Amino acid sequence: MIWFTWCCLSLAACSGSSITSVGVTASSTTLQPGQSATLDAVILGTGGFSSALTWSIDGGGPGLVTSGSGATYTAPMTNPPASVMIRATSVQDSTKSGTTTITISSVQQVTVTINTPVTRLYSQQAISLNGTVNGPASGNPAVNWSIVSGGGALSAASGSDVVYTAPVVNAEQLVTIRASPAADPTQHTDLVLTIDHGWPAVLQSGDAPDTARGVAVDYTSLAVYVAGETAGHFDVGQLGNGDGFVARFDRYGNLSWVHQFGTSGTESVTGVVADTSGNVYVGGQTNGRFPDSTAPGGGYIGFIIAYDKDGNFKWKKELGPVDTANDCGVTALAMDRNQLVYAAGHCLQLRGFVQRCDASGCNGTTGLLTVVGRGPNLSAPTFQAIAVDAYGNYDLVGTVPGSGGGSTAFVTQVIPANCSGGMCAPAWAIPVAADDPADSVELVTVATDGSNVYVGGSTTGTVYGQTPLGGTDALLLAYDRIGTTVPLWSVQFGTAANDKTSGLAYDVLFMHQIYPTGTIDSGSDTELFLGFYGTSGNSTNPPVSFEGPGSSEQGGGVAIADGQGHLILGFTTG
Repeated sequence: MIWFTWCCLSLAACSGSSITSVGVTASSTTLQPGQSATLDAVILGTGGFSSALTWSIDGGGPGLVTSGSGATYTAPMTNPPASVMIRATSVQDSTKSGTTTITISSVQQVTVTINTPVTRLYSQQAISLNGTVNGPASGNPAVNWSIVSGGGALSAASGSDVVYTAPVVNAEQLVTIRASPAADPTQHTDLVLTIDHGWPAVLQSGDAPDTARGVAVDYTSLAVYVAGETAGHFDVGQLGNGDGFVARFDRYGNLSWVHQFGTSGTESVTGVVADTSGNVYVGGQTNGRFPDSTAPGGGYIGFIIAYDKDGNFKWKKELGPVDTANDCGVTALAMDRNQLVYAAGHCLQLRGFVQRCDASGCNGTTGLLTVVGRGPNLSAPTFQAIAVDAYGNYDLVGTVPGSGGGSTAFVTQVIPANCSGGMCAPAWAIPVAADDPADSVELVTVATDGSNVYVGGSTTGTVYGQTPLGGTDALLLAYDRIGTTVPLWSVQFGTAANDKTSGLAYDVLFMHQIYPTGTIDSGSDTELFLGFYGTSGNSTNPPVSFEGPGSSEQGGGVAIADGQGHLILGFTTG
């Protein structure tokens, strides 16, 4: 058998195909130095012609990157030509090609970038804005600022750094801020901010007084839990001389449920915490007895009450007394990252204590009870607040009698791992006294970032040489966590009347700042305030105050709601 084979050396001759034209298009025919344009070529012809192409720059030069039927051209940054002609040539028929001309500007465009920490603010919040000029600015890096829409105020009309203060709003509002490089005012960059009015949630039992003492957040659903005391009635009638309550709001401020609890006596609520499953824990003290109480009659007992996210009662723990003369009370609650609850308090004979619990109760190895005795320079402690680090160590603040007639506060740390049989002496204790022994210092709130401990309260005099402002001044202090007696920094602030810090939060999740809240006296009435401080003691934003017309407000507590907002808790006469 004989095989015959035949080969055609010319595709056009074999198929009868021919190229008629090559067309080239560019995404932009005018570039600035450093800018790029994408190129595309289309071949027209008859028959089964080849689509292969070669790309080139007439006159040569860099910047061309080919990719089959397409290419990319980038104009050089230095010594750019006035224009370039880019050619695409058919591989099948080199006599057929197409071109496009790109013009290159001799000056790179000047632009400005706006740098900002957040894009969502609340009413009257202030933030720092930075404008960075890009491109050849002819030695002029200045930025001009303006508010296009939405209102508010800028600290300056020009400069690389300015402060913007949001307007007072009653509903969510958008603000547009414009930055233009002074080197080329025809260019600009716009920043759109959302101004959030937040939401007020009012809880009222009727005509009787209601007092909020603490606020907590479930960081899974962002539900808000509020606890305090009432002389009225919510879901039940009045049980005694004054009852406790706990309420749940959803993340938008809508009330989910409220429960009132108590004895025939008087309940004082001192703290509330919530875990990520929505379980909420309320602490306090009562001079009555719950129906299932095993404590002897007479005197005060401390308590912790737990509810689930739907408001169902879970368990109750009573703390003391061992006899009728030994009053006890839970004065503060905290929660660690493992969802363990820590209740700090004191008994007249047992001195200070910390009771640890979990979602199922205060039993077994979880239910550790640490009894804290006298530490260095510290008489029998009365704990007012507790913070817990990632290792289960406690930072505590409170008061002891002063030597000159006034009261002295203290900051102390307890390391349970170093305690023996539940009895524990503080690892260190630092007295915090007024410069004049006749004056008083009170510390009532504490937070930690793991390295430092931040405490808040008030003084009738001066502390660490600060300048007195009149009346009682609010305090904010920071100490390291190794027991150095001199604070890292201290801030004394307020008005000429009586002011105090009553709540403190450290934002470990988002902004890593310190937020004190409390009460300031404006002269005619009192107002809530929220402060903003960095971990070095610098005020990062002006404080914000809240008041109702013709009424007095008092601060209760503060919690971190999410990455953009905060929860301020208090009570009002209006």
